[in-house]
Amino acid sequence: MNYIMRQGETLDQLIVWLPQERTLLSADLFYRGFRCSAARWKPDRPVLSWAESLERMRRFRPEYLVPSHRKPIRGSAVVDSVHRNYAQAIRHVHDQTVKRINAGQSLEQIRQEVRLPTRLARLLYLAQTYGTVQWAVNGIYRQYTGWYVFNPVELRPSPKMMRDAAILAACGGYKPLLGGARRALRAGRNQLALELIDVVLSAQPGNAVAREVKVIALQRLAAAASNAVEGVIYLNAAKEAAGGA
Repeated sequence: MNYIMRQGETLDQLIVWLPQERTLLSADLFYRGFRCSAARWKPDRPVLSWAESLERMRRFRPEYLVPSHRKPIRGSAVVDSVHRNYAQAIRHVHDQTVKRINAGQSLEQIRQEVRLPTRLARLLYLAQTYGTVQWAVNGIYRQYTGWYVFNPVELRPSPKMMRDAAILAACGGYKPLLGGARRALRAGRNQLALELIDVVLSAQPGNAVAREVKVIALQRLAAAASNAVEGVIYLNAAKEAAGGA
């Protein structure tokens, strides 16, 4: 039995290799679903080290792969293909993001452009049900550029409540934005509705009518989410907006 410390979802992933059984216990270096290389509320993961860990695991040529979550995988050729594709997906998102950073593109542009190649995107174990490509781009961008997104309007921003109150004043009150949010809901543009109503609630936290619109937008976004983590975030936010636990 061999124990090997590698970096991936955390800095201290422990791989266990059982040579007689040709079995590799891969910890959280592999799980079914596009890896969450940029956690929403935790430090970003070492992206390239994660890919290197997967490539290191290929050298064992295991017959059985036993991840920390869900069912084991059997067959040396299948396991090798899984490790290869998983590492390629990580490197592709990393390299395409860095390429666009060097070209001077904004985070918004990069998020819109970086996608997995079709060959990888169609693999069920790379489905974006846990992590997403856009979240990975966020983390990689931050690792290489820091917090500044190269837009000077965000260098010394006004307090959000102050800015949003000024926007409402310029609109002549909250009703134009509320109307815009409702029209967005009718058009199925739930994210836009949420963004518009967020301005209203930032300046007027007690606005009950705006809060109702926010709940509807969040519930619709949750229902449409294919990513499990994303869906839970929307649902919890909807409960909070509705005054629930």
